[in-house]
Amino acid sequence: MKIIFVNCFIILAFCFNTNAYSQPLNQKQLTKKLSNEASIAAVVNESSILKSELDARVRLVMISSGIKNSPEVKAQMNEQILKLMIDEVLQSQITALFEIKPSAEEIETSFQNMEERNGMAKGELNQFLKAHQIPRSVLLNQIKAGVAWHRYIQERYQPLIQINDKDVAKVLDHLEMSKAQQQVLLAEIVLPFDTTDEHKVRNQALHLAEQLRHGANFSMIAQQFSHSASASRGGDIGWMPINQLEKPIQKIVRIMDPGNVSQVIKMQNAYHIVMLRNRREAGSFGAKETVITFQQALFPFPSNASQMERETVFRKATSVSQNAKSQGMFEKLVGDIPSTHFKSLNKVPLTDLSPQLRDLLVKLPLNRATPPIESNEGVFVFFISDKQTISPEAPSKDEVYRNLMEQKLSLIAQRELRNLRRTAFINIRL
Repeated sequence: MKIIFVNCFIILAFCFNTNAYSQPLNQKQLTKKLSNEASIAAVVNESSILKSELDARVRLVMISSGIKNSPEVKAQMNEQILKLMIDEVLQSQITALFEIKPSAEEIETSFQNMEERNGMAKGELNQFLKAHQIPRSVLLNQIKAGVAWHRYIQERYQPLIQINDKDVAKVLDHLEMSKAQQQVLLAEIVLPFDTTDEHKVRNQALHLAEQLRHGANFSMIAQQFSHSASASRGGDIGWMPINQLEKPIQKIVRIMDPGNVSQVIKMQNAYHIVMLRNRREAGSFGAKETVITFQQALFPFPSNASQMERETVFRKATSVSQNAKSQGMFEKLVGDIPSTHFKSLNKVPLTDLSPQLRDLLVKLPLNRATPPIESNEGVFVFFISDKQTISPEAPSKDEVYRNLMEQKLSLIAQRELRNLRRTAFINIRL
């Protein structure tokens, strides 16, 4: 009886709209309709993703992460980024249903956190977007979806999760025992899959791993693509005892050199990519470590710069390097050169730096600048302003509790998003 009612409703709806079909569109209306249809990259339930929005997001990811541009790479990125944007639309739809809306303060805080995670000074991210003609709304839409989704998962599921004192004590005991074990400093990218898209996710993981081995920014790639709780931190999961890692990751990390990116690792329902930032030998956990405060200036090359233009930029960087005798002077000289990107990093453990940068800065005297260092983006100059030796503190019970909760909520979020995809109407038009 229910099926007959639905069919009758469809027939009635069609009958009431026959005028729309009996009156053909004029040329102007038809052109506008076709133009609107052609501008859509995907339809997600009742929402649309425009091709212009996708193009801007792809440019943002490729430029900020250092992915080399080519027709083949851009085609792969289109597919990967569109999948992310579809997920964000699904997240926005379910959070709107539950009337969860991020405040302006939450959005601005997330925007500033993104600047800090990528070593940018306040306001530099806006300058970056403007310089590359990327609408700020492209990034804000991503942030809004992420903030609302986090609140939705937290408010709906956190009251159902139980973490007791024994769980926390177990972690703390493991940390105490790990002082006698080798430690590794890792970053991760986690790409979950289900039975319907495993092949596609594997290809995505292989492509990202290749880009990372060719110099793409791991932190930015993790922020954009990873589905783990560490994504908001650029994939960083901190120091881990090597024997507490999952066996497949442990096996690969043991033979990796610091700074290297792993091959794609399949574990359960996800593909993993890890980067070994550093390692320290057994017995060194809890020992004193050196932290440095330093400043970095990037003198960017113009788009499609000629050899003469590159040499001009290099001379400007050389002048700053030779004349900066204090932190204040370094910042002033950098500030006097338009379009130069400056950032200051405070109390960074030497062990957290890449081997190349660590070797460069550890030998640099205080209040001295490095010689200019040329890269694909432009010319870098570093200035070291402080160096200290400190004793790192063990995590508190509250920190361990928050980490355990974060891990459990991350798994729930992955499951929830898979369910949303399965029940959604998604029409990709690329």
